[in-house]
Amino acid sequence: MTYYRLMYLSTALVTFFFISSCNFSESTPQMSDWKQLNLKGKVKEIQETIYPSYIALQQKQPSHKIVSRFDTSGMLHDNATYLRSGQVQWIKYEYRQDSVIAEKYQELQNGKEIWQGSLIYILDERRAQKEVIDILVSRKVGHRIQVKTNAAGYNIAFEYTEKMFPDRLPCRVERILNSDNQLLEENVWIYNPQKENCFENPAIVKRANNKQGDMLAEKSFDIFNKVLFEKTYQYKYDNQDNWTERLTYLNEVAGSVSIRKIIYY
Repeated sequence: MTYYRLMYLSTALVTFFFISSCNFSESTPQMSDWKQLNLKGKVKEIQETIYPSYIALQQKQPSHKIVSRFDTSGMLHDNATYLRSGQVQWIKYEYRQDSVIAEKYQELQNGKEIWQGSLIYILDERRAQKEVIDILVSRKVGHRIQVKTNAAGYNIAFEYTEKMFPDRLPCRVERILNSDNQLLEENVWIYNPQKENCFENPAIVKRANNKQGDMLAEKSFDIFNKVLFEKTYQYKYDNQDNWTERLTYLNEVAGSVSIRKIIYY
């Protein structure tokens, strides 16, 4: 049903907003995208190749690749997703005093870049994220989100206050973090196009983390509290305790495999 698809979409969007935040405060001077992404050491670049299955990895079947680059302070400089079609989707970050501008581009096979819109992250006096504005190619606002952060600067709630396509985005998201600011539960209120309002009950994602702080298990529930799916993860790590291989199991069936090459400063 529609709300299942919307749940997957909204979770992906919220994850992106969490990763791309630029949160600094006097009490957390070491906050960076390294910390937001649970990366240890001074990571310069991550090259992640994602295969739909372990068999696809063994047979070196087509996959897609994501490359993320960081500056020396641990903030994202740019991110590129390499598609099977040969096109590349770019996000390039520009840091300002009170905001972060994320410009989205599509790079064609001939190397030409086509601007796809922008994401503007508005920061408060702590340089913690307080608002996200999505600018479409038409220069119109695609959506606007008010963000709530905890004392450490981590995002704990999102309120969608303006949406050009309300049925494609959630209405509200609330997060529960543990004492280490790791995500334990996410509640997503999804838009009901029939009533032109939010569903009363949220879709829920519950998570457990391993000792390295990476997600170990994930269980997703629909708005009727029925289990949609369960995921578990197995990892291999490098000597910095960053994972280099992740195998995903969907309802106990082996699924996608992610291989990461990590380059350090």
